[in-house]
Amino acid sequence: MKKSKTILMKKKNARGITLVALVVTIVILLILAGITISLLFGDNGAITRAQESAFKTEIAKVNEKFNMYLNTKKMENLEFQKGTLNAGETSLLYNTKP
Repeated sequence: MKKSKTILMKKKNARGITLVALVVTIVILLILAGITISLLFGDNGAITRAQESAFKTEIAKVNEKFNMYLNTKKMENLEFQKGTLNAGETSLLYNTKP
């Protein structure tokens, strides 16, 4: 009988995770997840900044190609004037006479 009493006492004294501790842990994890999502997808988040950088890079590439086109046309024809360019959807036309 003493053995069964000591086993019952050990079971009573055994500690486990309480419901309150579990809820507090889940709340903390949700707060951390919210902060992480905000840092990634917010107005100043990492993904937004990466998309802006990619857009700026594309603009710079187009600008570089346009400047190379202008320089090529200037080398081909000394009378070439930048103001005579007409841009279409699929073409870039120019006239050397104003």
